[in-house]
Amino acid sequence: MINIDSLDLYINNKIDIYQVYSTGILEIDYSELLSFDQILAETLKNSPNQFLDTLKSKIYERFITLGLEGREIDIRVTGMLPPIMIKDIGSKYENKLISFYGLVVRRSEIEPIVHINNYMCKSCNRTFMITANQKFPSKCPYCNSKKIDLIDSTKKDIQYLDVQEPIERTEPGVPAPKIKCILTGTFINSILPGEVVEITGILSLVQNHIKENRLSKLVYIKGIRKTQVDFNSINLTDKDKEEIERLSKQHNALDKFANMVFPDIYGYEDIKKAIVLQLIGGNKKVTKAGTRLRSNIHILLIGDPGIAKSRILQQVASISPKAIYVSGKSASGVGLTATVEKDEYVGWTLKAGAVVLASGGMVTIDEFDKLDDDEKSALHEVMESGTVSIAKAGIVAKLMADTTILAAANPKFGRFSIRKKIVDQFNIPPALLSRFDLIFPIVDTVNEEKDERLARAILSLHKEYGNLEPDRNLLRKYISYARKHAPELTDEAVKLIQDFYVDMRRKGASSGNVTITPRYLEGLIRLAEAHAKFRLSNRVEREDVEISTDLVSKMIDTVMRDPETGEISVDIVTGGVTRSKMEKINLVLDIISELVHTDGIAYKRKIRERAKELDIDERELEEILTKLKNQGEIYESRTGEDGAYSLVSN
Repeated sequence: MINIDSLDLYINNKIDIYQVYSTGILEIDYSELLSFDQILAETLKNSPNQFLDTLKSKIYERFITLGLEGREIDIRVTGMLPPIMIKDIGSKYENKLISFYGLVVRRSEIEPIVHINNYMCKSCNRTFMITANQKFPSKCPYCNSKKIDLIDSTKKDIQYLDVQEPIERTEPGVPAPKIKCILTGTFINSILPGEVVEITGILSLVQNHIKENRLSKLVYIKGIRKTQVDFNSINLTDKDKEEIERLSKQHNALDKFANMVFPDIYGYEDIKKAIVLQLIGGNKKVTKAGTRLRSNIHILLIGDPGIAKSRILQQVASISPKAIYVSGKSASGVGLTATVEKDEYVGWTLKAGAVVLASGGMVTIDEFDKLDDDEKSALHEVMESGTVSIAKAGIVAKLMADTTILAAANPKFGRFSIRKKIVDQFNIPPALLSRFDLIFPIVDTVNEEKDERLARAILSLHKEYGNLEPDRNLLRKYISYARKHAPELTDEAVKLIQDFYVDMRRKGASSGNVTITPRYLEGLIRLAEAHAKFRLSNRVEREDVEISTDLVSKMIDTVMRDPETGEISVDIVTGGVTRSKMEKINLVLDIISELVHTDGIAYKRKIRERAKELDIDERELEEILTKLKNQGEIYESRTGEDGAYSLVSN
């Protein structure tokens, strides 16, 4: 039973009635109530519905006493400690107030429901109310007459949430436990899928729609506190900071730290360093116009099978406190971004995918090339803007996906060919390739000296496997501390980045190619900022720029170089061909257009003759004709040795 005198005392001392009336919200801090009156707090915990109904009635009495008009109020409860795990929520908590952390994975539309039914007795003309969850009355409670009619109903809105155990609290190899929650009143539309929240609510057990002998768990939410678990939420002691400062001042600190992150992976020094910088990231910035400049560094590893790409991704996921590892074979576009699904309780619901659930952290995508084209295109917005927009089944939403992408892909035909451009050997659209700040091609070449070192490293790994477990807590703390810095670009750093950019542009100008674009210029800045953060510096200086330009230069030289002509062009990544090659494609297209215009058809023999005059050899011509057919620009109207082509537009 509730001690009414204690409740009145609590209201008089702790609640501002006028503020509650003006806002329509009454917030109760459970820890404050506990310190005020332990018995009241225990009553709220064990009989929350009775307590909250009584409290609401008392507040309404105060409104009347003060001459205030009646109005609906929401009572919110926070500060329940300690929170329990979702996996531990069971029947013993039925009709009790509980608190737990959860990751919102799905949100339904608003659904109006009947809250209270008003009835009238035809015999005695009295009215009475029954809440919607009570059984239909068989007789009048006053005269026992069975002649009763439903007069009207009071409605209210509810919204369903699917909440699962946060990623960092889930046991490895075990599916994340889930629970369904209900939002009412001012809580509706207050949170989005992908957000991590602390929920306080009342557990109700209801009949399962599918299995009659089973009960489903529903939590009626009474309090929500938004939280975000990532590197920034890691607590550091003074001793931790001293150890981190000591590590940062070591000679070749970045190399040593990278080897601590990947203790069992031999070689790939540039990749390891780049991923450490990726974990730290650049500075978050917003322009004067309100445009958000991304701080995330996206990296793609492309290479032959069996060279530790998957292991790299898995180890990175184990270091980041908020990370999701997915494989291209099993991940779908909606599994990566967001989708709209039908719910068992209500109609269409909004469900968050991996990049939304990992917002503020990282998603590692293995076998990136195996994703469908639609699924790859869904990542464009994520990688550039850090959001996911969805408009399906009447649900229009924009979800936060401030997520770093580390992906790995395999060649189309099993292994690399040094005679072909790298971009031609992967099933990844050029437009998506250009979203990555760094692309690392990994070729498994035969080199006796290197192979011998690698064999020794792998054999040593199997012999001394017990000593290789990294101190993940220390690594996370270092990255967390580094991320808190926001280094500013010095004048020297600005000049060095500018000179590098202008020099790269100048190198391509002689051949008519563009060797670097502003998108990669921003990537240079992010990498330099990340390295300055790693040094725990508040200034981006020469050594930071040198690291970033070295990584970008190596990528440009390997990924953007045409193996046939030796030309470097960003168009190889953004469009799949160099500028000079595009000019030749346009020349061949012009030849076909002219021949079709004059002869009605473009004979292959005449195309060959005209192309030869323009220094386009026969092998290159065949390649261009195939490309134009694949792009749908032309079609082969006659086959054979003396075939012919026509324009698709004709």
